[in-house]
Amino acid sequence: MVRVRPPPQLDLPPLTGIVIGHQREAWAATARADEFADLLQLRKPSYCRMFQASFLGLVFLTAGLLLLGFGERGDFGTHLASVLALRVAAWMCIYFIPVHCIAIANLRDLISLGEEPLCNPLAWAQDHGGYPCMFSPVAHGLCLLVYVGLTCVPVHQEHGHFGYVVIYGVGHLVIIASLQVIYSHAPSLRLKHLSYAQRAAAPTIGIATMGFFVVVTGFALLKRHLGPWFSSSMVLSLFLYENLGTIAISRFYINEFLKNAGVRDAYRGTPHALVPSSVIALLCFMADGARITMLITSAAIHPDDDGHFVALGLTFVVRTLSRTGCFDALLVVRTSLDDLANTRLLLRLCRSQSGYPRFFALFAVGAARFALGHHVSPNHMVTQVVWLTLLETVIEDLVVSVLQRCGFVFEPSRMRRGQGHVPTMTRRRVVGEEPPRDAERSDLNEDAELFEVGFGPFPELPFWSHFSTIMISQFHTVLLIIIFGGGVHSVLGFCGSGYTGIDRGIVWWPDEVASSVCN
Repeated sequence: MVRVRPPPQLDLPPLTGIVIGHQREAWAATARADEFADLLQLRKPSYCRMFQASFLGLVFLTAGLLLLGFGERGDFGTHLASVLALRVAAWMCIYFIPVHCIAIANLRDLISLGEEPLCNPLAWAQDHGGYPCMFSPVAHGLCLLVYVGLTCVPVHQEHGHFGYVVIYGVGHLVIIASLQVIYSHAPSLRLKHLSYAQRAAAPTIGIATMGFFVVVTGFALLKRHLGPWFSSSMVLSLFLYENLGTIAISRFYINEFLKNAGVRDAYRGTPHALVPSSVIALLCFMADGARITMLITSAAIHPDDDGHFVALGLTFVVRTLSRTGCFDALLVVRTSLDDLANTRLLLRLCRSQSGYPRFFALFAVGAARFALGHHVSPNHMVTQVVWLTLLETVIEDLVVSVLQRCGFVFEPSRMRRGQGHVPTMTRRRVVGEEPPRDAERSDLNEDAELFEVGFGPFPELPFWSHFSTIMISQFHTVLLIIIFGGGVHSVLGFCGSGYTGIDRGIVWWPDEVASSVCN
């Protein structure tokens, strides 16, 4: 960012001196904005990095699903030890390495340490400034033991071992509780701000992931009782998920970070605006992953269900109106959310790319089924849903692009103002006016307004942020397809579709190979 050079010292008349005094205060304000630029500048995803990260996620997921299929088919023997070892290896490829060790650790380090990954684009565990990283190899090993124990411990003579609902759910809760203890009793981690780091978990990763589970689980359970036309409710639930999540992270960042002098000073000089930028991108990726998950699982369990036609039609209409700013116009007129115009604009930009990573996750499932000797799709309805969803995504992007080129896009005044220079930071008191009683609080409010209005055009998110957000969304898409699509054996093609129980790797996971489980 270009810094404005201060004016030279000149011997001028008093009136001219007053004018230059105003300019000096404006220059000082701009320099101050430059100092906090990385705390205020939102960033957007890019198509190139999005496709690169999506392909990398495809590699991890395909490898994990293949290992899982080899184990369930008994390719390396039907002994229980070999089956469990392949289940653990598959979990490491699907979740533990790409999501736990890389994606989530990246976001946690950014929130807690104020550090971007430095050692490589994916950021494995590293040393930050000479102090132990929050996720050292020892910590990763302890977390892995939790998942290994939940996978391998025998819990029931008939049902065998725990399924993915328990492995992921209980394991995640245990690790989160352990991290809270580590935060409080390990000062060597040198967290930037302890209380802020503890409070930031819920509105960042927590809302995106828990909201995803609530929306998909609620839809799957209600759909079984309310029939095919309930698919139309998917559009409203995901629209609320994206927008309420964006409002939550925006309010949290403004109130708990920008307006908190102690927290903001602790993170000064760090690219902390990557936090709300990454969370908004994650919300979009997760919402589109949830959309395809609900459609596919419904088609796999109920092949005669044609409710997806209505759902995709409503999705096209609602998302087109949303991406062209029509719903933002309603929010500005009917509510007081105009101060969040900048984050809503970022949400609209993220929607233009969020529809594609989910297809890489689906391709991983199809590739694993094909490599295991099964049909790529469980039935014709699932194939139809995938192709129609892809077609809807492409047509939606083309229509929105044409509308934008023709100027049919609503942009609130605060959004337009945010695309220019720094309007808020140059508003200082005139010469001779009494300074505000709480000057520090005034500056903080101005910085918060600058964040809300905008700080120039959005630059691109770094690659590690693309990978973190996309990998989290792809994993949860595959996980929920397994849970609500008939279990591990149905998703991988060993058993027919239509299973609605809780075995087959869902809540319980039998010890037998796939042939015995299906029978």
